[in-house]
Amino acid sequence: MREIFRESVRGLQLPVRGYHTLDNAGIKTIGQLVVKTEAELLREPNFGRKTLNDVKSELKKRGLYLGMVIDNDVDMDFATELWIKFSQAIDDMIKKAVKQAINER
Repeated sequence: MREIFRESVRGLQLPVRGYHTLDNAGIKTIGQLVVKTEAELLREPNFGRKTLNDVKSELKKRGLYLGMVIDNDVDMDFATELWIKFSQAIDDMIKKAVKQAINER
């Protein structure tokens, strides 16, 4: 299973627009894709429901899905990437809470 996470998203049968959207989002591998949630992907510019449904369909064919949690031993690069994303999410939540607290004054 670990090898599939290193495969290029180009191996998925997607319309050209789907590849371009993933590429613009910096998503190059299936591993980078499956850790994303639907909401994260839909926030990407030009990533709409059609592309989302195409991606989900292709992942399902491989027994994969969006929002997967990948084991720590898959690849140190994935662990690092996940940690960075987690840290960014926490940072965003803190900024939002501080801004809300300031606005409530």
